[in-house]
Amino acid sequence: MSSKASVYKNASRKEYKLTNEQRNIYRKISQESREAKRRASLGFLSSIHSINTPRLEPNQLMPPLESNGLTTLSLFSGGGGLDLGFDKAGYTHQGAYELIPICGKTLKSNRPNWIVHSGPENGDITKVVWQDYIGSIDVIHGGPPCQPFSIAGQQAGQNDDRNMWGEFIRAVNTHRPKSFVAENVLGILNPKFSGFVQKYILDKLPDYHIHIFELNAADFGVPQQRRRVFFVGFRTKAAFKCFQIPKPSHIWSEKKSPSTDDLFEETLAKTMGVREALCLADTGLWHQL
Repeated sequence: MSSKASVYKNASRKEYKLTNEQRNIYRKISQESREAKRRASLGFLSSIHSINTPRLEPNQLMPPLESNGLTTLSLFSGGGGLDLGFDKAGYTHQGAYELIPICGKTLKSNRPNWIVHSGPENGDITKVVWQDYIGSIDVIHGGPPCQPFSIAGQQAGQNDDRNMWGEFIRAVNTHRPKSFVAENVLGILNPKFSGFVQKYILDKLPDYHIHIFELNAADFGVPQQRRRVFFVGFRTKAAFKCFQIPKPSHIWSEKKSPSTDDLFEETLAKTMGVREALCLADTGLWHQL
């Protein structure tokens, strides 16, 4: 047995030093919880606590728009964040590819009329023959796995087996859509990846004019500081020049948001904090998102 395995085995045998009184308290809580769950599943249990009604209404942040006649293909769909965004913006969803089965089930549950390819057999884009879609897609969007560029993922970049930028680019170059949108973590802008971005993304898409920029979800009314990098490419220079990077619709702090100026800031709505968005009591402990 390796030393690491031995450590894990010994750790699993470690006992908590609890008094008999503490054990009885925890045992009672566990039994009451199990009974409450059983009764609730049978419809016999009324609410113990008041149920809050969230104040944040997502449809107010992004009201659905009428169809614009453009089609999209989704890669690395996950739970469907980009898919739903494009859907609300009036695009027609032509298909989604996602490797993780439970994510595919989530997509199908929310949009049963969508074509969703998921799981190792159907959702692995490395196995897809893209020629079947040529001429039918206006926009390809997706978020290639971020682990190769995130701090948590050890930032191994192109040496990480999860780096799927090559597959995203293969789909774009095969379909030649009018435009594409790819998102990733902020880490991809780390100077250590500047060579990767140039060689394995920009140089591999010679027929596209590409904007690269950062957005923060909190600047658009979402009670979460989620910063992401976007690559938005256009096949024509005219479309590239017409594109405008989205400007914040909200301000999320009493301090200035980094992407706003004084005059513009005065007209912005305030982004709710998480507790306010969920209509929970203010504890006075959290002043930011």
